[in-house]
Amino acid sequence: MSNRLALILGGFLLWIAVAASAVYGARGLQYDNDKWLSPDNPHEIARNMLASEFNQFESTMLLFKADKLFTEKGFESAAAFTDAAKNIDGVVDVVSAYDASLIMTDAGGSLVITTYRTALENGQLADLPALKAQFYKSDYLGRLLSEDGTLGAFIVKQDTGGAPALRAVVVEQILALAAQNPLTADAEIAGDGYLKFTLDAKTQTQLGTILSIVAIGIALFLFSLFGRVWKTALVLGTAMTAVAVAMGLMAVFGHNLTIIALALPVMLSVIVVADSLHIIRYWDHEIDIARDDTSVAHVLRETLEATWLPCLTTSATSAVGFGVFYFSELVPLREFGIDSFLGILLGYGIMMGGVFLGLYTATPGALARRGGTKEALSLPDRAADSFLKLDWSVVGNNRPATFAVAVALTLASVTALFLNAKSESNLLDVFFKPSSDMYQAFDRVDAELGGSGVVSMVFQTDEEDYFRTYPPFVNLLDVESGIENLRAINSTESYSNPLGDIHQNLIDDGTQYPQNEEQLAQEMLFSEWSRSAESRDVLAESVNFTFDSNHLRAYTPNLSSTELEALVGKIEQQMALIDTQSLPQPIFTGHSVFFSQLSGYILNTQFTTVILTFVFIFIILAFEFNFRLAMAGMIACSLPILITMGTIAALGFPFDFATVIIASVTMGLSIDDTIHILHRYQHHLVDEHKSQRLSLRQALFIPGRPIVQSTFLFCFGAGVFLSSDMVMLQRFASFTMMGLVLALLGAVLLLPSLLSVRFFNQTSVEQARRTA
Repeated sequence: MSNRLALILGGFLLWIAVAASAVYGARGLQYDNDKWLSPDNPHEIARNMLASEFNQFESTMLLFKADKLFTEKGFESAAAFTDAAKNIDGVVDVVSAYDASLIMTDAGGSLVITTYRTALENGQLADLPALKAQFYKSDYLGRLLSEDGTLGAFIVKQDTGGAPALRAVVVEQILALAAQNPLTADAEIAGDGYLKFTLDAKTQTQLGTILSIVAIGIALFLFSLFGRVWKTALVLGTAMTAVAVAMGLMAVFGHNLTIIALALPVMLSVIVVADSLHIIRYWDHEIDIARDDTSVAHVLRETLEATWLPCLTTSATSAVGFGVFYFSELVPLREFGIDSFLGILLGYGIMMGGVFLGLYTATPGALARRGGTKEALSLPDRAADSFLKLDWSVVGNNRPATFAVAVALTLASVTALFLNAKSESNLLDVFFKPSSDMYQAFDRVDAELGGSGVVSMVFQTDEEDYFRTYPPFVNLLDVESGIENLRAINSTESYSNPLGDIHQNLIDDGTQYPQNEEQLAQEMLFSEWSRSAESRDVLAESVNFTFDSNHLRAYTPNLSSTELEALVGKIEQQMALIDTQSLPQPIFTGHSVFFSQLSGYILNTQFTTVILTFVFIFIILAFEFNFRLAMAGMIACSLPILITMGTIAALGFPFDFATVIIASVTMGLSIDDTIHILHRYQHHLVDEHKSQRLSLRQALFIPGRPIVQSTFLFCFGAGVFLSSDMVMLQRFASFTMMGLVLALLGAVLLLPSLLSVRFFNQTSVEQARRTA
């Protein structure tokens, strides 16, 4: 076996080993869309406190037709579902019209704290009509059963510790039970637990679908471009290996694959393909100009020397565009930044090694076959050439118009961002269409069951038994009565609800709540009895076990982040008007509030990442070229991104978990085009001493085909997310494609126009004169 053959076989065996190891490692990748902030973040601590102190767990909510709920068959079906659901590991409670807490006086005059079902089974309620009549007098009407009695709900509370795998097992068992039960067979599903389960499931299923579409699309494009199976297989193989390594790296780091992270494998694959195109194009050029005595080593050396630095620079700038998200406080974005940065740099190494291994294998045969009939240009090449010719005519004849349009669009975009920029972090609004089953189910909860949103207010003290005393109880009643008048709040709930029921059953004087310290103490004792007896703990969700913290819930419809932030502000204003000196300042938390709080992190991430991307990329450009060329390059790259962001704001779309990455990611991708043009311009002007205009023309046309074609690939990569049924991914696809097209125009239209201006080309022209 010759040394050359041994090297080729060894190289391909190493490639296969790397790919296989990466695929095997990626099997451990987890899907999780519920870890947003670090464990020591105050908002995360507050959210976790609800579960540990007040039994507030995520839930799956089943909405069913309740017209037969209070019949014998309806009772049997409801009881069967509750009993079966409670036997599922991870389910901590089931709440429904039959399972709700009931405080009543029995026939013997004794106070009973139980549930509607238990009261019926023990004879404390005579029959189903009596149970129905009792239930219709309770606060649960309008929350567990619509006021017209047509829609009922089972709320299955689940403690999965935030583990996606356990959540999936629990929810799937709940759904299986529901499908078998006559009462819930056609139920609509809502609830924050089910929402998270759906996001994780969609992440997993859409990853396979999207990667398949990308692979097929890239393969078809490459074959139409090259007309050679081996080139297509070579480029596609390197891209797939780079993606596998990146995902294996995520698994090694223990990072989760989120909806946001779906962008990484797609965009990484097209980054690798785009750089591979530049290398193979230059190799084709070297083969075409080779003489009879040209060696394999010469072809490969010339190709390597011409491409390694531009491709490294473009990979570095792309890595920066993605990697700046390391500085975000949002965990999914921070992990996305780490994984992207390392994945892109490793992808560069894999791409260089894989492509040059393939070229090393193919070069002898290509040299032997050179000459003969020149192949006709492929359709992608002809399309790129036509576009570049049109572009060059605009650069030469309409430079003032180009600048005028750029300035006008920039001013309009800045105005739109200043007047209309907003963020959104409500999971339902960000991910789901209003026409989706998920959104419709939450809408029904809003319309008929008191609201799907909850604002949790936790009053925390250091004094044990503080909330056994009367002053904070009175203050809490004042807060409830004050905020219930706010338009967005449908109702409130606290420990005043069970204490009020106990009071009305014990004292028949027309008052609703305890009137003094003595009455509160007596009625508190009765409520505490439920904590030790075999009945529902009526205080568990409102007061912690040591009575030093209190939990007030305000039920709302599904509100946007902006609306929820405004509501919290109104609650604080309302409390300022009330004498609440016995209450500490509340901690606002809960599922709805937590995700609205992420909205601020989104805007901070947008600002921070854009600034860092601009700074890092400008430094790279200044070091590789010169200060003035770096300025021209940054203007050509940044204006398209600014216009894209302005368009998002002008159309009224919010910045969310996906749109926040558009600016930096698109900047990182589009800078590739700028670097290739600047590199060629500098080479022809300074190294080959050609005229400024000829240098500019060659800088546009020589790398022009790969630039246009790589933009098409990037747009295709982003465009595959249009196949998703999730709003966020569709919006990400649309505006990323827009940004990439504008970035192409910035590179091939605005940048050459800028380089025609003396201020930007002066340093390069002077350098060319000195070296002439």
